[in-house]
Amino acid sequence: MLRYRKLFYLATMLLLLTHRVFLWLPPALAANLSNVSLVRALEIASSRFLSGEWGKCEVRVTLPDIASSSRLALGALAQLDCPAALRQIEDAKGRALTDVETLWLGYALEQSGRHTQALETWRSYPAIGRYFVVLAEHNAAGANAEAVERFTRLAVEVEPQDWSLQLERGRLLRSSNPTQAAVAFRRAIELAPEEAEGYRFLGLLRIEQSDFASAMEQCRKAVEVEPKNSLTWQCLGEAAFHAQDWEAAEWAFMTKLTLVPNDPEALFWLGRTYRYAGQNEQAAYWLAQAVQSTHDSGSWAAYAWYESGYTFMAQEQRAKAIQAFRRVQELAPDFVYIQVVQAELAHLEENR
Repeated sequence: MLRYRKLFYLATMLLLLTHRVFLWLPPALAANLSNVSLVRALEIASSRFLSGEWGKCEVRVTLPDIASSSRLALGALAQLDCPAALRQIEDAKGRALTDVETLWLGYALEQSGRHTQALETWRSYPAIGRYFVVLAEHNAAGANAEAVERFTRLAVEVEPQDWSLQLERGRLLRSSNPTQAAVAFRRAIELAPEEAEGYRFLGLLRIEQSDFASAMEQCRKAVEVEPKNSLTWQCLGEAAFHAQDWEAAEWAFMTKLTLVPNDPEALFWLGRTYRYAGQNEQAAYWLAQAVQSTHDSGSWAAYAWYESGYTFMAQEQRAKAIQAFRRVQELAPDFVYIQVVQAELAHLEENR
């Protein structure tokens, strides 16, 4: 299982990149905070870095010596004046660089067109690969696909043998660039064939691409690698459902329930499987179990009531179908299929 999402990296970077950190600076450096150029440089550094808009090297500010010797000001220099940032590092030869200094030095090299040297620099501090993943996640939340692609690419270039970074790249590119996501998942599998996550995520991607045979193959491999991982059985169940292999889907969801009893997701999918297989009594039972497991609240309850409505319609139980669809409206007014629900209700009530 993936255990590498450490959001404290982002908190650390925010602490170092924004002017709020001034409160914790040494007195000698704090004395220079009246320097408007430094404040402006730091604001631009933080904004550019977190937004993914790295831009080009620009000479905009001259910082006092005492400020330019700090890690914080070095970040501003790297964002605004790459040559000056490189000179600061050159002056510090023989001194071990911190992770933040290493990050900024690589940035200055990258923006100066020295990509190979930038990678060599970043590889001296491998955790920087994770910084890039955190930045990618930050930009994914803002739907900045270009920045996500760039940061995840840098992450896997910094640590090319780290399977988990390949997995994160695939996960973050899954919706915006499924082709590259598939490449990343396959690379994760190559690097760590004993880990289930690569197979599972590739299987889920294949479901989204309607390649259900491939999805089942990948999810089966995930189950073989980690048979006690409930997520791998969920993957196999969904792949089998979409492939209309009802027996395999039933087996997968039942197995998941032995690992996670009363799991509302598995109960819902099991009930849905029986509905599409034409076994409406079984469907009604398991969908009711899904509702009960959620105490009739939340999204899984809404989905279970939605499927129940069609199950009752198939059994010609109109009153129960109306009740089910009304419950969807009550639980989730913004339900993804709310217009369908409203249409079904109108039809049922009109023909009562």
